[in-house]
Amino acid sequence: MSRADVLPDSYTLPIILKAVCQFFAVEMGRQLHSVAIRLGLVSNEFCESGLICLYSKVGEFETARLSQGGRAKEAIATFIELKRWGFEPDGITMVSVTSACGSLGDLGLALQLHRMSQCNVSSWTSMIVGFAMNGHVNEALECFHCMREAGVRPNHVTFVGVLSACVHGGKVREGKHFFDMMKNVYRITPQLPHYGCMVDLLGRAGLLDEAREMVERMPLKANVVIWGCLMGACEKFGNVKIGESVAKHLQELEPWNDGVFVVLSNIYASRGQWEEVERVRGIMTNKKLAKVPGYSLATNSY
Repeated sequence: MSRADVLPDSYTLPIILKAVCQFFAVEMGRQLHSVAIRLGLVSNEFCESGLICLYSKVGEFETARLSQGGRAKEAIATFIELKRWGFEPDGITMVSVTSACGSLGDLGLALQLHRMSQCNVSSWTSMIVGFAMNGHVNEALECFHCMREAGVRPNHVTFVGVLSACVHGGKVREGKHFFDMMKNVYRITPQLPHYGCMVDLLGRAGLLDEAREMVERMPLKANVVIWGCLMGACEKFGNVKIGESVAKHLQELEPWNDGVFVVLSNIYASRGQWEEVERVRGIMTNKKLAKVPGYSLATNSY
């Protein structure tokens, strides 16, 4: 369709976004997002829902929130006004409002909504994700506890929210517990976002050997995001050995990206290995590496 110079419309994009969501293809999703902006379709409710679904599934909750416009206060005010006029909310409305409560960190109002309506997995997950996204770690985990007590079965998105909360709070023991619970109790197969959270969690805590072991034992092929989390941890703690190993994987995945050389140079510098710093800088100069500018899928030639 693109080769034929036919532009997508409000029917085409949501279908493609649904396929992208199923495969967690976030890079393709970002390109589709740029297409939607170019064509003025980003505010279309179906395109917007597809983008929110994609970013939420891969754990990019801040991006998902921005896709909604970030107007949480207005959403809640509108909901309260509807109640005053006697309108009863449906399931979709309740999910939106509980998500807004999470975005604002308003646990009190979220609990009031829970007394008003029987929460399902979507509304519980919205609150957990919202709390995690805003750094309300304890509230997110308490919400997850209440969800389980209410007999609602969490899904894979729920656990992305829970693990993200653990990352924000540096709760390594809890993160390991929830990761095992997801696999052994609920029989949910971890996807890249879950592994990404765990690698980030372990890396930030300085448990670099555990983080590397998790990446190497993954049944899925690690992407640049996961390797990048580990590389960032190596830079933070000045771990040369693991940093060199991770750098090789990143170079294989993105040979054009000079970021890995910059980070590797910083790791060497933190350890006073100035000869290695010069060697890496020499590689960058010889290859004449440069960052590739972003481009839109609509203008990409095939």
